Amino acid sequence: VLVLDQWRIKYNQYDIFCCCKASRPRNISEETSNEVNGQDNIAYGVNPDTDNSPEIGEGENSKLDFTSRLMAKYVSFILRPMAKVCVLVFFAILLVLGALSASRLEESFDFKLLTPKDSYVDAYLDAAEIYSVDDPTVYGAWLYSRDLDLSAEENRTAMDNYVKDMVDIEYITFFPAHYWHDDFKFFVNRTGDEIKNMPFNDQITMFLETEPFKTLYSDQIVRDDAGNVIQTRTLITFDQVVQGNVQTQIGALLDQQ
Repeated sequence: VLVLDQWRIKYNQYDIFCCCKASRPRNISEETSNEVNGQDNIAYGVNPDTDNSPEIGEGENSKLDFTSRLMAKYVSFILRPMAKVCVLVFFAILLVLGALSASRLEESFDFKLLTPKDSYVDAYLDAAEIYSVDDPTVYGAWLYSRDLDLSAEENRTAMDNYVKDMVDIEYITFFPAHYWHDDFKFFVNRTGDEIKNMPFNDQITMFLETEPFKTLYSDQIVRDDAGNVIQTRTLITFDQVVQGNVQTQIGALLDQQ
């Protein structure tokens, strides 16, 4: 600075300095007195946090606005030990609940969201979900036998022939995994002559009371109050029908006619 001032004097130049008036400094004696008083309070065991001195923002000479006073009260409250513990516990519970909620979220893509509301594709996809088995790419169908006196041997034979004819079409490869009549004949032939000589309705009763046939066929054989079989069903799988190929679906439908 001295060198610059010598150059200014040598070349007869003037320097202009822009100054800003600062606020009035605090009285040094007051600061020293406050520091001494604070040290005396600590020395004599006085807790500054519990004394009756006015808080920030209080007093007649306070120049703080409402927001500053509110924040000062909030800071003094949140820094209390009990408030700190409550905040930590609250956010810990919030973290656990958020983690549990996130773990139960399921992500999926609904293809129907890309189609217009009046599109026939929506109806097709709904029907595909209804008629598909556990695997949505594999179609299944129930073969029903109604309005038949299944106590007659010839009617049960006709039902067996119908199931075999369905399996013979090119879109079905395997025989039904659980066909109640095959298991019923196995059950009757495995037991003694006592059950073989029973009426058909009594044989069905014994059959449906024996595991695992009870679990497999209790909802596939419908009986009236007299014990007569009025309806049966068997699940077959169209394993050669491709969901994305409409021609195979139409072919499977036409082969049943």
